[in-house]
Amino acid sequence: MRYAGVAAAPREGGRMVRAAGTNQATNARPYRRMAISGRRLRRCLLTAVALWALLPGCRHSCDMGRAADFGDCNGPRRETRFPIDENTGETPKGGVMTTTADEVPIRGELSGLGGLYDESVAGTYVINSRVDWEAMWRDQRRGAPALPAELDLEESTGLAVFLGTRRSGGFGVRILRVVRSAEEVVVSAEETMPGRGCMVTMAITNPRHGVILEKVELPVRFEMTRTSVDCE
Repeated sequence: MRYAGVAAAPREGGRMVRAAGTNQATNARPYRRMAISGRRLRRCLLTAVALWALLPGCRHSCDMGRAADFGDCNGPRRETRFPIDENTGETPKGGVMTTTADEVPIRGELSGLGGLYDESVAGTYVINSRVDWEAMWRDQRRGAPALPAELDLEESTGLAVFLGTRRSGGFGVRILRVVRSAEEVVVSAEETMPGRGCMVTMAITNPRHGVILEKVELPVRFEMTRTSVDCE
């Protein structure tokens, strides 16, 4: 067999040799390397297809730019809950923190806390006076706006939770329940975060939530839980 008028050189242990009667060098290795590269390419493609089939796909588009709203995520949802100690910010060992007490009805939402995209710092707040309201906004490094009209500080107490900055959409926070014992008032709040298969906005968000309830004078303690919501 000849290539371009040059006798094919015999292969000696894979080394390049010179064809008889010519000064040109030939080498059979490039053809072998090309064959190996082709096999490797096919193997890589098959591996990629297999991994794609195994990985969970983003089959549902969740509009989660709104704080704590996962209602647009169709299909079955799996939730994983982790209790958080508000003093340490960590999940305690042992199980979910519980409190046995009478429930305090939530009268309504507390407005005037700013928007999802307004910069904030993490914190929990009890508002029983104008001083408390102004102190909250100092902590948030902003001037205090006017007190919301629905917050009558003579008869009501305001509660607020700020998560602080999150690097994407899909995060939210809600005050779910308030219970009162003889010693204290316990506020149960839930942070929600996007789970597997959820598509989120890439904007920086600052979730927050506030509620109004009847006047409370007892010490208030916040119990935070973290919930991961899958959108597969």
